[in-house]
Amino acid sequence: MPWQKKDYVYLLRSFIVALTVNGLIGILQVLGWHFRDLLGQGPIGLAQTHITFSMMLASGLLLLMFVIREKTLFWSPRIALGIFILLLWQLMFTIGRTGQAVYFILALLVLLWMFPRYRVAGTIAGFVLAGIALLSPVLRSRWIQAVYDVYLFFNGWVITSVGLRLVYAHSALQMFAEHPFLGVGAGQFRTSYYDLARRGLEPKLPPVVDSMIGPNNSFLAYLSELGLFGFIPLVILIGYLGVRAWRHSDPLLRYVQVVTWLWFVLGSFADTFIWLEGQAIPFAILMAVQYGQEMSNSA
Repeated sequence: MPWQKKDYVYLLRSFIVALTVNGLIGILQVLGWHFRDLLGQGPIGLAQTHITFSMMLASGLLLLMFVIREKTLFWSPRIALGIFILLLWQLMFTIGRTGQAVYFILALLVLLWMFPRYRVAGTIAGFVLAGIALLSPVLRSRWIQAVYDVYLFFNGWVITSVGLRLVYAHSALQMFAEHPFLGVGAGQFRTSYYDLARRGLEPKLPPVVDSMIGPNNSFLAYLSELGLFGFIPLVILIGYLGVRAWRHSDPLLRYVQVVTWLWFVLGSFADTFIWLEGQAIPFAILMAVQYGQEMSNSA
């Protein structure tokens, strides 16, 4: 039998509860409970990497924005608001720029979507929220470093977090230009990069960054490794899911699908971790909602 709405509500509620428990563990870590080495990633609780965790936080915060307004999932909007503040604090004090950027971009869009009569107020609220976030010294220093990395890149120094991403993005486009239809082959990005560097088309990198060589953009990964024959079906699938999500009749499930779709697509421009690790799970759930709707309609 296809899932009913109550099944999805239970799943979403469990997701928020799990994030809340992890947030409480993050508070204990700040208070001195060092049961594991956080590797300078901030109060990430039981999560393994700041990149995937920041995306999970962004997803939870976006869901809570709807919950606070519509009074769903939890018994009181005050509970949802308290959890929202906890997760926002955790996002502000971890070093995951991907989730931070995705959340603040989509939060502004969500505010404009949920309150169409107050677009100016919604826009101002979005900027105020971003301004409050910048009070975090961790978040502020990470984004200042990102700007400085871009400055260094354009002045010839590429061995930085952002600089390497720009190099890999450029090399992915080079691979696509040379192999537009079938790409360089799945898993062949690093080998192809060395070939480009040997020919002087990309900078030669020190061995210390060897394990980091990759497209750092999920769409460029498909384009460079699988070419148009792999990329076009992917775009069609994602486009189809986006259209179907927008047309869903139930307000909660429509919101979850549309926001998850935007969250997944936007995050995929920033890092391949979005597809390689836990972020594929919410996208699979999105597809399951579509399937459940198809089954219900056919019944």
